Amino acid sequence: RITAQGQRLARQLHREITLGHQGGELVFGVLLRGLRLTRTAAGQPLQGRDPATGFALRPLDNVGVQYGLLALRQGRITPAQFLDLNERVGGYDIDGNRIAQRTVADAAVLARAYENGRVVQGGGGLATVPIMHARVWAEIAGDIHTAYDDVQIRAKLLKANGRADNQVVWVLPHPQLPLFLGGTPADVARLTAMVNGVVAQQFVLMSAWLDALSADPAPLSADKVARLKPSPATDACWDLAGNRIADVPALAGGTCNALYAKGVSPRIAGGAPVADDVLKCQLKAVNDADYAPVVFTAAERARLATIFPSGVCDYSQPGVSQRPLGGTWLRY
Repeated sequence: RITAQGQRLARQLHREITLGHQGGELVFGVLLRGLRLTRTAAGQPLQGRDPATGFALRPLDNVGVQYGLLALRQGRITPAQFLDLNERVGGYDIDGNRIAQRTVADAAVLARAYENGRVVQGGGGLATVPIMHARVWAEIAGDIHTAYDDVQIRAKLLKANGRADNQVVWVLPHPQLPLFLGGTPADVARLTAMVNGVVAQQFVLMSAWLDALSADPAPLSADKVARLKPSPATDACWDLAGNRIADVPALAGGTCNALYAKGVSPRIAGGAPVADDVLKCQLKAVNDADYAPVVFTAAERARLATIFPSGVCDYSQPGVSQRPLGGTWLRY
């Protein structure tokens, strides 16, 4: 039997659990002075410790990020909304609480994050690894595992290796999707069987791909991986009727995007590169041309300068302390 004190503790835990999006900070309020159940804390041996607080350093930073920039350019939000968003967005403290100030990362921890592989960059031997995605689309239900990630990985592979023909992306409807579209349990059962069948086919193809690589005596190379890829292993999506549609994953356009739209991260919506590999951006002065066709009034322009006193993100430059992976099979 749960005691009254235990019930109060459970309610407090339920109330105080907080999820901070950027970096997955999972913090239980009643445990703040004890064991810290956070991704940041788990990475302390990799990231280092803040000598002032004793807490793990965080490779998190949003100084200069212009949230909603693309929406502003596209006319989906007003200049006033854009300014209000960026004025009030703030950041997270070490406990996952929202604060008025933006989050500032230490330069040393940024370098470690890149070197230690905390940021997937597409290198590190990935050019010679067969990669198959089974993306079960459920963004209509608020799934945080977004289809955008498939495109992000492709952009990283292309940036690091100049090619991505070792990556195959399959997008499937979530079996529960019919329930959001007025379907029936019978539709769910049919879709479940279809999705399970396609995923099983993917395992067969991956097994054949790996077997072919093992049997071929040539040294492992990106060319070899691409040459031995099974012919059915090409980018595609499946509609609700089970029809396979050949289509290259992209952020917009194409038949598959019409079926399964992709959301993007707040940083991409703020002008970051599709690879989304910049933890802390270098800054530049505010430039009116970056907001075209929007033209700010004098008052709005002054407010913008106040919001970004040090400047805004310059994504034409590498991130602060951005560097290649320190190696593969790293030891810590």
